[in-house]
Amino acid sequence: MIAIVVNETAGHGKAARQCKKVEAFLKQAQLSYRIYKTNQAGHASALARQAAQEGVQTVFAMGGDGLAQEVARGLYGSETVMGILPAGTGNDFVKALGLPQDPVAALKHALACTPQKIDVGLINGEVFLNIVGTGFDIQTLLWTQKFKALGSGMLPYLLGAICAIATFKPIELEMSFDGESVHQAVTIVTIANGQFLGGGMHVSPKASVSDGLFDILLVDPVAKPLIPFLLPHFIRGTAEKLSPAHVRRCKRVTLRRKGQIMDVDGELVSADDVTLEIVPQGLWMRC
Repeated sequence: MIAIVVNETAGHGKAARQCKKVEAFLKQAQLSYRIYKTNQAGHASALARQAAQEGVQTVFAMGGDGLAQEVARGLYGSETVMGILPAGTGNDFVKALGLPQDPVAALKHALACTPQKIDVGLINGEVFLNIVGTGFDIQTLLWTQKFKALGSGMLPYLLGAICAIATFKPIELEMSFDGESVHQAVTIVTIANGQFLGGGMHVSPKASVSDGLFDILLVDPVAKPLIPFLLPHFIRGTAEKLSPAHVRRCKRVTLRRKGQIMDVDGELVSADDVTLEIVPQGLWMRC
C-alpha cells in the first residue's frame, strides 16, 4: 500500500495538477494507494504518522521542501519508508537525493529502487532534512516570500537576495562545533545535510545524506558591495573557495543569539538557542 500526502496549494497549484497525473499512473499500474490532503501547517506530520500506523509501507510527500520535512517528522522513529514527489517552489532536497524533478518520473524511480536509510538532522529535537541557516539567508528568505508569485525555481530567491543586500548587516553569533566554541560576526552560516537551497543554489556540494556529518559553511563579514559577487559562487558550488568562507564538518552544532531567526528547510523558526544534531541513518527513504 502506498500513501501520498499532498499539499494541493504547493507550487502555485502545481501539486494539485500533478497529483491527478500521479493517480492516473498508479491506477494504470494497478497499485493500491491512498491520498491524504493537508489543510494546515503541521497537518502533514499527523497524516504521515496515521498512514504509518495503518500499515502503509511507503508514504510519499507531494509538495515542497516544507511538506517533505513535515512528513519526515511524522515517520521519524518508524520503519515506514518515505518518498518525495517534488511539486513545490524550491524542491531542493530531492536534488541531493538525485531524484527526477517531475513527480511521475520521481514516483517511477522511487518504486524501482531499493529503500535505504539516510541521515536526518534534529534542530532542538525536531527533524529537518535539508539545510538550516541564518544571517543573510534570513533576509533573503523574507524578501523571497514577496516574490514567490513570480514562479518556482531560483528566480524568487535571486530577487530576494538582491533586495536583502540593501538592508543586511552581519550578525554576532555564539557558536560551537562538536564542543569547540566560536564567537564572531558572520554574513551567513549554513548547516547542511543536503546540498541545495533557494531553488538550486549549490551551497554545500560535498554534503552527503549518508556520511553521518553536517557540512557547515561560515562566511565572515563582507562589505555590501561585495555580496553580489558572492552569489554566483553559491549558485555554482564554489563558495568554499572564497577567502571569507570557512568549511567545517561535525555532528553537533549550537547557535546562540537574542532574537535569532533560522531558515529550516525553507521555513522560518525563531529561537535564541539552537542545538543541531545529525542522526545517521535516521530515516528510510526511496531514492
